[in-house]
Amino acid sequence: MIKSVIVRRIMILLAISLMLSATLSAVIYFYTTRSYFTKIKAAELIPRAETIADMVEQYQRGYLPEVALARLLSSDSTLWDAQLYIFDTQGSLFISQRSTSENALSANLEPGESVSNVVQNLRPLALEILKGRQISTNVALSGNQVDSLVVGVPIGKNPLIHGAVVLSKPLPELYAAFQSMNTTLTTSVFFAFALVLISSVVVSHQIIRPLNRVRNAAMAIADGQFHIRADEKQKGEIGELAFSLNHLSSRLSRTIADLELERGRLLEILDGLSEGIVALDAAGTITHINPKLLKLFNHKEAPPGADPLSLIPDQDLWNRFITAMKQKTTVSFTMTVRSAILGVTLTPLKNDDHQIVGAVGLFRDITESERLEQTRRDYVANVSHELRTPIASLRSLAEALKDDLIHSDKDKQRYYGYILRESMRLSQLIDDLLELSRLQSGAVALKPQSVDLKALLPAICEPYRITTDEIGIQFELPDNLEHCPDIFGNPDRIEQVLHILLDNAIKFTSEDGLVSLKVAWDQNKVYLSVRDTGQGISEQDLPYVFERFYKADKAHSGMGTGLGLSIAREILSLMDERIWAESRLHEGSCFTFTLSANHPQDLGQNNALRWPHEAPEAAAI
Repeated sequence: MIKSVIVRRIMILLAISLMLSATLSAVIYFYTTRSYFTKIKAAELIPRAETIADMVEQYQRGYLPEVALARLLSSDSTLWDAQLYIFDTQGSLFISQRSTSENALSANLEPGESVSNVVQNLRPLALEILKGRQISTNVALSGNQVDSLVVGVPIGKNPLIHGAVVLSKPLPELYAAFQSMNTTLTTSVFFAFALVLISSVVVSHQIIRPLNRVRNAAMAIADGQFHIRADEKQKGEIGELAFSLNHLSSRLSRTIADLELERGRLLEILDGLSEGIVALDAAGTITHINPKLLKLFNHKEAPPGADPLSLIPDQDLWNRFITAMKQKTTVSFTMTVRSAILGVTLTPLKNDDHQIVGAVGLFRDITESERLEQTRRDYVANVSHELRTPIASLRSLAEALKDDLIHSDKDKQRYYGYILRESMRLSQLIDDLLELSRLQSGAVALKPQSVDLKALLPAICEPYRITTDEIGIQFELPDNLEHCPDIFGNPDRIEQVLHILLDNAIKFTSEDGLVSLKVAWDQNKVYLSVRDTGQGISEQDLPYVFERFYKADKAHSGMGTGLGLSIAREILSLMDERIWAESRLHEGSCFTFTLSANHPQDLGQNNALRWPHEAPEAAAI
C-alpha cells in the first residue's frame, strides 16, 4: 500500500499540511493566549481589589472593627491569591500582605534586594491610582526583570480618595497553569495527528483500490483485451474515469476491428495480384510476401525467417532496395529469372512525417509483352523485307528496260515476265497482309452452315491432282470419304485452309514424292490431315511454323509470303477449331485441323446454325 505513489503523495501532503497547521496554531496560541490569559486573571483580581478597597473605606469610617480587617488582611490568608499593597493618600505604603505570592516574588529577588525596591517600583502606579484611575498592567518589580501582573483601584471616589489598593501576581506563577495547558494541547495535537494519518491511510486505500482496478483494466486493454471493462459504479471522478476508459476501449476496439478488416482486404488484394509483391521495413527485414512472388521465384512457401537472399538470391536487387530508401526515389529496372523477364519497381514508403519506414517491390512478368514487342519489331522488319524484295526487283527490271539495256524482243519479253511475276508476288503479299489483319481484328463474318465433305474435298483436290501429275508427285484422296459425316462450318474458309496446306505440301515435296489427304472422325469432331513426304521441319522450328513470316526452309525463302499458316490458324481460331503440325526432318510433315461434326441438335428453328463453344482434344489420326 505504501508503495503507491498516490498514497505516498497524499501522506506527504497531509503530513506537511498538519505540520504547517500545528506550527501556525502554536505560534498564534503562544502569542495570543498569554495576553488573553493575563486579561482573564486581571479581571479576576480587580473585583478583589475593589472588595479590599470597600473594607478599608468601611474601616476608616468606623463601620468595620480593626480586628476583622486584620483578620481579612492576615498574612496566612489565601483569600486574595495575590500580594496586597495599600498606599495612603501620600503614596506611602502602610499595609502589605505577604502571602505565597510574596514568597514567590521574594524568591526571584537578587541578593541584597528587599521588598522596598518592589514598593518603590509600585509608587508611581499608586500615585496614578490616587488620581481616581484603575490600573491593570505588567510591571517589572525587581531588578531581574521578572514581570508581575499589577492591578489597582482607589479607596473611595473622587474627590474623596483615601488611598490605593494594589494587588500583584507574578507572571511565572500565572504561566505555570498555562504551561500545563500547553502540554495538554501538544499531547492532543500529537494524538490528533496520529488519528488523522491512520484515517488518511484508510481513506487513501479506499481511493487507490478503484484506481488500481481502473489501471488493471487499462493494462488489459493495452494488451488487446477490449472486452475488459472498468467499474463505472464508483461515484465521482473515478466513475467518470472508468466510463471514459470503457468508452475509449469500445471506440478503440471498433477502430482496430476496422483496421484489421481493411488490412485483411489489403492483404487479399495483394495476394490476388498478378504481380509479385515484397515489402521491407526500414531495417531491411521482409514484412510481407504475396503468393505470386513465391511463384515467380519458384518457392512453395516463404523461406524460414524470411531471409532476403533465401527468397531472391540477388544481392544487387537488395542493394537497390537500400538505394531507393536512402535516396527516397523510385527505382525501376528489369531482371531475368530463368527464362522469364521481370519488370521491377522499388518504391520507398513514407509515414506522415515524411520519414522512410520501408520499401515495397513490385515484380511484374513482362516476358509476354517483351515477346510481343519483339514480334512486332520482327513483323515490321519482315514486312519491310518482303515488300522491299519485289520492289527492288521491279525497280531494277524497269530501269534496265528504261535505259534500253535490253535489245532483243525475246529478252524484253522475259523481263516483262519477271515484272509481272514480281507484281503478282507483291499483290499476293499485300492481299495476305490485309487478310491476316482482317482475321485478327475480328472484322470477318463467318457464316456457318452444314457442309458435305464428300462433295467439297474432291472439288478442291481435282486441280491439285492435275498439277501433281505434271510435276511427278503422287496425290491421294482419303479412301474413307464416302462414310465421312457432314461438318458444320464455312465452306469458303475451309477451302482456303485446304489450299494453304496443299500448296505448302506440294511446294516442299520433291519429284516422286507423295501428298495425301486423310480424314478421320469421332462423335464430335472431323479431323482433316494433309501429309507430304517432303523435306520436313526440324524439331526446333516446329513450334514456330504458324508465326507470321516464319520460314523453316531458308533456301526457299522466295517461295510464298510466310503468312499462309498464320492465316490458316486465324481462320480456324475464329471457327473455334484447332490446327497443329507433326513433322520430322527429311521424313515429311503432317498438318491436321479439326471441324465440328454436324448433328441434328445443331439445327435450330429456321435452320439457324451456331458455332460450337468447345473444341475437344483431337483424336489420333
